[in-house]
Amino acid sequence: MASARRRVAIFVLVAGTCLASGAAAEELAEPPESPTGESAHAQEVDPLFEEEDSADFEAVEPVGDPLEEGNRVVFGFNQKLDDWFWSPVTRAYRFVTPEIARVGIRRALHNLNTPVYVANHLLQLRLRDAGEAFGAFALNSTLGVLGLFEPAKEAGWESRPADFGQTLGLVGVASGPYLVIPVFGPTTVRDGFGNAVDYFLQPLNYVLGIPTQILWGGGAGLSLREEVSDQLIALERSSVDFYAVMRSAYRQNRDQVVAEARSRRDADLALVFPESWRCGKRGSDAAHD
Repeated sequence: MASARRRVAIFVLVAGTCLASGAAAEELAEPPESPTGESAHAQEVDPLFEEEDSADFEAVEPVGDPLEEGNRVVFGFNQKLDDWFWSPVTRAYRFVTPEIARVGIRRALHNLNTPVYVANHLLQLRLRDAGEAFGAFALNSTLGVLGLFEPAKEAGWESRPADFGQTLGLVGVASGPYLVIPVFGPTTVRDGFGNAVDYFLQPLNYVLGIPTQILWGGGAGLSLREEVSDQLIALERSSVDFYAVMRSAYRQNRDQVVAEARSRRDADLALVFPESWRCGKRGSDAAHD
């Protein structure tokens, strides 16, 4: 019985984490600032939302999708579920919850996940990020009232997200086929496995009861869905093939996340082993060339 309840908890928490991965892909759809500092939202033409550029967006980095036919079926099911359930619930949540409260909830959920971030920073040898995230967690959990506020930012500390899928990518593990999971959304074989490992890296999962974990996972998914709902609607309306655009958005976002982790790790190692690291890096770069 206990084992069955544990599997249910893992299922729910992985759901919340996968929703977070989906939200990360959706956040990539938010246009960046223009070179003049003006947000692309304020411009008359948004290149990302033009249909031709949406096709280019996919073509830039081919995505391994051998299960595309089945993925599209699941994607269609998830879209119907979103129309019938998530969208109405998101609108209701936004209506009854003031924006300042929604922001506070997102901060608190981010703060609760900081132990997972710290563990992955250490596994990735990002020592400065690990120390900074730990300090931010301690400060935000106390003075910040469990993370509802972020006094750590005033101190110059930031808790940067990190996950085990990113950790695997950093050591060269391929992402594997793209997958669309019923209810949960987009992932890959590597990231799906990483989500499961992250569940066990979260200390709170060992002390919280099953009902609390269910509420936590569902609440995290709803909060993330609300945060990106406007961008998601705009992207869907502007896309000729929404499935292809979301697939490319997910892959490009994950590639960017791994590249950023590699850059920050290399910077840390260069500080600890300045000469040997630079020599090894030059040799590695020459071998790649």
